[in-house]
Amino acid sequence: MKLALYGVLPLLFIKFRIANLLHLRHLFIFLLILPMPLWAWTRKLEFPQKEDTIETIHRSILDLIKTEKGTFFLPEEQKYLIFRDPNIKISPKSNLQFTDSSRIPLISANRESSWTAFEQYNDHLLLLDGATMSMSYLSQDLKETISMHTLVFDLIKPPRDSRGEAAPFETKELRSKFLKSLHRTKSPKLVGLKRAPKLDTTTKFRFFASTRIQDYPLITIECSKDSPSQCALDRACFVEDMPSIDSNSLSGLAYDPENKFLLLVDINKHRVLVLHFQSCFHTVYIGQITLPEKIKQIIGVALDEEQNLYILSRFIDDYYNASVYRFNKSRWLPEKL
Repeated sequence: MKLALYGVLPLLFIKFRIANLLHLRHLFIFLLILPMPLWAWTRKLEFPQKEDTIETIHRSILDLIKTEKGTFFLPEEQKYLIFRDPNIKISPKSNLQFTDSSRIPLISANRESSWTAFEQYNDHLLLLDGATMSMSYLSQDLKETISMHTLVFDLIKPPRDSRGEAAPFETKELRSKFLKSLHRTKSPKLVGLKRAPKLDTTTKFRFFASTRIQDYPLITIECSKDSPSQCALDRACFVEDMPSIDSNSLSGLAYDPENKFLLLVDINKHRVLVLHFQSCFHTVYIGQITLPEKIKQIIGVALDEEQNLYILSRFIDDYYNASVYRFNKSRWLPEKL
C-alpha cells in the first residue's frame, strides 16, 4: 500500500504541475489577445444638465478655442469661424447663452478648403486644412491671411529614444511605410491640432496632430517661429496598447498639459480615447470615456484651462437642441491618477 502511494503521489504531483503550466499558458494567450490592457480605465459620462450644454449655433462643430477675446467655433465644411462674446449669461436650467455671436469669413477660403482644426499661436490663429495638408496663419483681427504653406510631409522621423536618434536605415524604412499609408488615406488626413509648448526649441514651435493615416494616429508637427505657417511633419509617435480602431473613425484632439493626457475621438464607437504622453517614443493608451447615446455622433473634443471637457457633435440632440456639451474635470478625469 505504501509503495503504491509512493508511486502514485509523484505522478499526481507531475500532473498537477502540468495542469498549472497549461493554465498559465492559457492565461498568457488570453492576455495577448485582450483588446486593451487590464489596467485601462473606462469613465462613463451621463447626459449633462441643460445648463452644461450650448444651444446649437451650427449643426456640426469640429473644434473650439476659448480665448480672452471670446470663444471661437470651427464649423464643419464652412468658410467662416463663429465667434461668441466672452460675457456668458447662465440661467438656471437653460442652455449657456452668449450675448453676441458673429461669423468671421475666412479670407483664404476663396479656394476649396477643408478646415479640420485650428489653434492659437502668439495671439494669432493657425488653421489646418486636413485634406490638402496646409497651414494658414491669420492676422490678429482675422481679416486677412498673412501666410499659407503646404506642410512638408516626406521628412518625418521616428521618435528619439534613450539610445538617441534613429539610424538612417530606420528613418528610411519609416518614411517609406508612412508615405504608402498616407497616399492610401482618404481626405481629410489630419483631423486634430494642439500646441505642444514643451517640445518647442529656440527656432521652432510644435503641435500634436491626430491623423487618419493607418498605424500613425499621433504625430508631431514643427513650424518656424519666423514664418508660423511654414511647417513640416516632424515625428511619428509610438502609441503603446492602442486598441483596435478604424483609422477613418478618428477625429479631433485635445491636450491636458497638467496630466499629460491627449484625447482623441473614436466616431464609430462613440467614445474618447485617452493617451498619456511622456514623449513621442513613450505614449500609452490608458483608457476611454464613453458617451451617452442621447449625444449624437461625436466629431470633436476640446479642453479649456480649467480642464472642462467639451464634447462636439455632428447633429443636435432631441432634448436640449444642443450640439456642444460641457463636463467639468471631476466628471471625466479618472478618480486616481
